Amino acid sequence: MIAARNISLTLAGHDVLRNVTAEFRRGRITAVIGANGAGKTSLIRALAGLIQPQSGQIEMVGAALNELSHADRARMIGYLPQDGEPAWNVSAMELVSLGRLPHRNRFALPSGRDAIAVETAMIVTDTLHFAARTIDTLSGGERARVKMARVLAGDPQWILADEPLANLDPPHQRDMLALFRGAAANGKGVITVLHQLDAASLADDLLVLRNGEAIAHGPVRQVLTRENLKTAFGMEFDIVEHAGRQAIIGRA
Repeated sequence: MIAARNISLTLAGHDVLRNVTAEFRRGRITAVIGANGAGKTSLIRALAGLIQPQSGQIEMVGAALNELSHADRARMIGYLPQDGEPAWNVSAMELVSLGRLPHRNRFALPSGRDAIAVETAMIVTDTLHFAARTIDTLSGGERARVKMARVLAGDPQWILADEPLANLDPPHQRDMLALFRGAAANGKGVITVLHQLDAASLADDLLVLRNGEAIAHGPVRQVLTRENLKTAFGMEFDIVEHAGRQAIIGRA
């Protein structure tokens, strides 16, 4: 389990998280939603150990996250940022291979197990057919899938993703959500920021942020309500049941 215990965070003089408390469990997908500036990216980065809250605590497996070594965190958490490119122009396969670094001793050469993990990750993300192409030749959607392959190659216990659907066309959005579902089915925890409310409705749990505060958290069917959406986004929504799924439609 990952737990945020009353965490608050100030960046550049702005309170971006305010006393956020939430628990996340493995085997489940949690979607984090909210308007721009609600604190979604800051929360994901804090849960990944990339920024330290000024107050409160983040716990993983019963210990404070900041007390775990960088190596342990890297093995346990796979972080998929919204943007960010490698500092040098590498091939798609070389970038995916970086996901195996936490599992190797320093200066050790890649093992056969590493090679299998990389190839498997590229197969499931539909990136193996352009493995030799350099990152600068790939489209935004192709780069997003390569970055997801890097995360999967590391076989983390947790996948923390910041807007992973942003650069993907509808078929690959569907495939990305299927990857998350498969990861959860295999016992991994998935926490993902989503702007697509229809996609968020397919998660197991929902965390709704507004102005840095958690206004609702729990199973999707309990939390995804017109009232919570209006509070979070400042507008009216209709929620329509169709073929066993929820469609969220903003009112004009």
